[in-house]
Amino acid sequence: MQALLIVDVQNDFCTGGALAVPEGESVVPPLRRLAQQFTALGLPVYATRDWHPADSRHFAANGGTWPVHCVQGTPGARLREDLKLPSSVQIVSKGQSRTDDGYSAVVGEVAGRGTLLEDLKTRGVDKVIVGGLATDYCVKHSVLDLLSHRFEKARELYADHWLGFSEVQLHQFLENAGFKNIDVRVVSREKQSPHFQTVFATGMK
Repeated sequence: MQALLIVDVQNDFCTGGALAVPEGESVVPPLRRLAQQFTALGLPVYATRDWHPADSRHFAANGGTWPVHCVQGTPGARLREDLKLPSSVQIVSKGQSRTDDGYSAVVGEVAGRGTLLEDLKTRGVDKVIVGGLATDYCVKHSVLDLLSHRFEKARELYADHWLGFSEVQLHQFLENAGFKNIDVRVVSREKQSPHFQTVFATGMK
């Protein structure tokens, strides 16, 4: 079975947000379409959210790296309304403790169902389509963690801006993480932006 994983399409990561990805909202239309398609087919859809406490050590103000963003219960932490996610979508909360950066969705919590990884295994999911914000952090860490848990069939990265990553650099970061047999290639573009692309990855660790 396949599943769709929408990563951190939250107000704070889009234009005007506290930690905005340039043109981050451009991921919304294709991911909205995918969510609708998966739901119509009865396939699982997950949407992750950074869900930090105000005193998170993730924030520069508390000794970390990042400006304050996606604080639990704030407008900036809300998923984009224009995603128009179906009611059946499972919300995955990550970075909930003071010491958790929350980069990977795999260990995020699905209310009443355990971690995302546990829920994927319970449902028999062996293929995950991933997209969202931002590619160089939460999308990347989530994909690498999924690969490390041997999701053995095709993996697809439905990517946002690769922030200057070339196709060669995509191969490089996968190889540096220990994935030597991953085939990565650009297969389509969804927007005028030269960095918005769909990436198809296959192979095993």
